[in-house]
Amino acid sequence: MRPLAAVAATTASATGAVEDKVRRLRRSGRPVLSFAEGEPDIVTPPGIRRAAVRALEDGATRYTDPAGTLELREAIAAHLARGGWGTYAADQIVVTAGAKAAIYTALAVLCDPGDEVLIPTPCWVSFPEQVRLLRARPVLVPSDRGFLPDEGAIADAITDRTKVLILNTPHNPTGAVYPPAQVDRLVRLCAARGVYTLLDAVYTYFTYPEPQAPPALEPREAVLLVDSFSKTYAMTGWRLGYAAGPRRVLQAMAAYQSHSAGNPNAPAQAAGVWALAHGDDGGALRAAYRRRRDLIVAGLQRLPGIACPLPDGAFYVFPDVRGVYPRLPAGYPRSAAGVARWWLEEAGVATVPGEAFAWPGHVRFCYTPPEAVIEEALARLADLMDRRPIGASGGKGA
Repeated sequence: MRPLAAVAATTASATGAVEDKVRRLRRSGRPVLSFAEGEPDIVTPPGIRRAAVRALEDGATRYTDPAGTLELREAIAAHLARGGWGTYAADQIVVTAGAKAAIYTALAVLCDPGDEVLIPTPCWVSFPEQVRLLRARPVLVPSDRGFLPDEGAIADAITDRTKVLILNTPHNPTGAVYPPAQVDRLVRLCAARGVYTLLDAVYTYFTYPEPQAPPALEPREAVLLVDSFSKTYAMTGWRLGYAAGPRRVLQAMAAYQSHSAGNPNAPAQAAGVWALAHGDDGGALRAAYRRRRDLIVAGLQRLPGIACPLPDGAFYVFPDVRGVYPRLPAGYPRSAAGVARWWLEEAGVATVPGEAFAWPGHVRFCYTPPEAVIEEALARLADLMDRRPIGASGGKGA
C-alpha cells in the first residue's frame, strides 16, 4: 500500500524541517539561535488565556456549529467592519483551525482536479503544496524586483482553467506590502475573467510605522479574505483563523468543514471573542518588531556579500545571499540552501533558504526573537564571515 500520488508528491514544510533540526541540535547541547519559524516570541496575553479558562469552567467542551460559534462570527464581522474591511454577515464567515485550514478549505471548494491557481513568487511554503494536495495545479508567477506582483504576468497567466489568484500582504517571506490600489486592480482583473482572489491578510496589523488602510476588495463576490489570531494576538498554538467572503462560497466551506474537521476548538473560540473585544490588534508587538526589523536589517547590511532591503511589513527579512557563495567552504552547495546550512552548522544560526519559497538566492529571517538574540546572531555571523574570506579553502566538509 502507498499514499495517493498527490500526497506522495507533497514535501513537508521546509520551516518545520529546519525547526526539527534546531530541536535536535539543541538536545545535543548546541546553543542554536533560530530565526526560522514565523511565531511571536511571547506567550498569549493573560486576558485571552483567562477567557479560555472561564469558557472551560462554564462547560465549553462540546461541539459547536461547524462554521464556528455565532458569537465569534459576529465578533469577527464587527472587527472587520471596524478595521475598514467592509460589512460581512455571520453566515459569510467560517472559523477554522488557523488560516492554513481556511486557505485549504477555500481551495477545496473552488478547485476541481486540473484547475489552476496563480501564486506570485516568492511565496509561503504551503500555498503550492495545498494546491497539489487537491490535485489542482499551482502556477507560479514571479514578482517584480520589489517583490510586488507583476500585474502583466498575472494577466498573461490566466487561462480557462484558472480558478483562484492567491495574494498575501503583508508578505511572507519578504515583508513586502502590496499597495491597496494594486490589490484592487488585481481583484477587478480576476473578477472580469471569472477568477476568485484569495487574500491572505494574516500579517495585516504588522505594517510600519502604522497599520495600513485595507483595499476595497470590489467586487466583493469575487474575493475571499483570510485572517488568523495567530500573529496578531500571539495565539499560534490555539489554531484559530477564519475566512470571510461570498455567502455561497462560505456556506460550501462550512459544509466541507463539517465533514473534515467538524468544528474549531470550542474554548479557543471563546478566547477569540475576548481577543477581538479587548486585544490591542498587535500594537505592542508592532512597536517591538519595528525596532527588531531596523536592528537586523542594519546588521545584515554590514555583512559581506549580503543585500538586505528594509521591508515594510510582516516580521521577516529576505536578504539576497548570492554574494556569500564565494565564502562557502568546500562541501557546501553554492546556493541559498548551502548558505543556510553553513550558518546553522558553523554559527548556530537557523534560517530558511529561499528555495523553500520558490525564490533561490535568498534566505528568510523571522525577526521576532528579542533584540539581544538578534545581536548575538549577527555577531556570530560576522565572526563566521570574517573567518571565511573569499576563496578561502578548508573548513567543514572540505
